[in-house]
Order: sequence, then C-alpha cells, then structure tokens
Amino acid sequence: LMASLIAQGTSSVLYEEEYSPPFLPLTLLLMPLFWKYHVRITEDYLSYGYTCSIVRKVAPRTHVVAAEPFEIKPLRQWGGWGIRLRLGKLQTGYIAQAGPGVRVTLMDAKGKESIYVFSCKEPRKVCDILLDAQSAPAKSLSTAEVYN
Repeated sequence: LMASLIAQGTSSVLYEEEYSPPFLPLTLLLMPLFWKYHVRITEDYLSYGYTCSIVRKVAPRTHVVAAEPFEIKPLRQWGGWGIRLRLGKLQTGYIAQAGPGVRVTLMDAKGKESIYVFSCKEPRKVCDILLDAQSAPAKSLSTAEVYN
C-alpha cells in the first residue's frame, strides 16, 4: 500500500536522487535488485535503497526521531557496499558509495528504535527536511500501511 501511495504521487516530493551504484558490475546475478539506488522524501514518507521492494526501506516521516550527516567508509565501517549490517553498533547500512550519507533513527509504532545509514549526495539538506517533520503534526498510520 505504501509503495502504491508513493507511486501514485499522493504526496509531493521534497527531495529525490537516483543513480546506478558504482558496484553494479560486480553483482551480475543480483543486478536486477540493485539496478538503481534512490533517496526520496515526500511530505509523508522517507524511502531509500535499491530497485526492488525487498532491498529498499520505506518509513513514515513521523517515525524519524533523529537524523545526522554521516561520512560513509564502505570497506572500513561496513565491509563493503550494498545492504550491510554493522552488528557491533546495531545499524543497517544502505551503502551505494563512499562519502556523504545520513544516519537516521526510526521509531516504529511499538516504540522500538532502529538505526539506519544510507548514502546520499546532500546529507545536510536531507537531515533538515527530515527533522522538519518532527515539528509537523503526526499522521496516523496502520501497521499494514507502514510495513507494506
């Protein structure tokens, strides 16, 4: 449902970037899953990740409790590119390139916090947009809308 809401354009896009990650040639068998990387923020949602829905993250902007610029070092911090887990820090990374990114803390409907790091070209702008949502009134969503 959430993907269809975004696809139908029910919210205006506040920020968007999309490109093919530089590691794409290394993923011949998985290429369709990682064809394009994107960061998209609408009035209602934050979405980042890759082409297929199983390799992207979509969350209501009202679930963002913190966002800060983060310098990504794929090999040193994450052991490579793609979707990576950083177990010692309990973080999930959507690592498309070395360089600028955002570390975002999301709180789900049950009050559980999760930390994600994702590549983006304009981290300060992304953080400003995301943190602006904290001052906006919360939009009520069902669990099905949040995680579909």
